[in-house]
Amino acid sequence: MAIWIFYVFVFIIIAASLLIIFTRNVMHAVFSTMLVFLGIAGLYVLMQAEFIAATQIMVYVGGVLVLLIFGVMLTTRTGVERSISVSLRSAGLGGLLVTVLLGFFCWAILQTDFSSLPHLAASTPSTATTTQVLGIRLMTDYLLPLEITAILLLIALIGAAVIATHKK
Repeated sequence: MAIWIFYVFVFIIIAASLLIIFTRNVMHAVFSTMLVFLGIAGLYVLMQAEFIAATQIMVYVGGVLVLLIFGVMLTTRTGVERSISVSLRSAGLGGLLVTVLLGFFCWAILQTDFSSLPHLAASTPSTATTTQVLGIRLMTDYLLPLEITAILLLIALIGAAVIATHKK
């Protein structure tokens, strides 16, 4: 049965790769690249390398592909110059919403007793897989550096979008 699943993933990878090569639409090529990345992640799952498959999806599909889509969207010219105008009112409402959500999330994190969560207590290092141990460590011991990294990447993405759309 696993051999047929392997052939399905290989077919998806080859078909999407051919579509990347022969398509004239850049967005179709980007979405075909997503199929290639997902097919490769499927092959990793078949090889019982779940962590590498998850990393493949998060880094390539979630990161690189989003950057490719932003790059295509921000560099495509339609003949009409687009401008982004944000009113002070909508910026104030957005800032208020972000502040309220941030306060709620901080309150929820501080109220949670992470040591009593059942999936953390059930996964002892002797019975847990590498992916489980790594996930537990990232969400407990290294949560603050992980969140700081996520916020810095979000700021960089927003900054890149602002710089790319800034009128000279």
